[in-house]
Amino acid sequence: MNKWKRIRPYVAFSAIALAVGGASSFATRAGMADFDLLTKPPAAPPDWLFPIAWTILYLLMGIAMGLVWRSSTGRARREATALWSIQLAVNGLWPVLFFLLGKTLCVEHTTPEEYTRVMAPPPKTKESPER
Repeated sequence: MNKWKRIRPYVAFSAIALAVGGASSFATRAGMADFDLLTKPPAAPPDWLFPIAWTILYLLMGIAMGLVWRSSTGRARREATALWSIQLAVNGLWPVLFFLLGKTLCVEHTTPEEYTRVMAPPPKTKESPER
């Protein structure tokens, strides 16, 4: 078996997974402006880290499916491919639903006062004295 034939499933499934992630990222660009307005917890990772982390995750999804593809045949391979495809579709669609549909359902159907209340940073509270 030549080297290309051995790595082909890894390359193919990784390319598919990265394409889904890229399409999802491209589709959600418009919703990111509203996401940037949200108050995030202090431990939230920096924005520049998300594309790196998601690229690695999608790459690993492709490699994992390549491993399954190479180690299985017949019905097991078909079922694994179907399940992987479903999870990849859900993984690619949830950001679109969250950032775009969520914006439509949550932001556009609220009053300006509710929007301001939700988007405003939490009020500072005095720390209670230690006991």
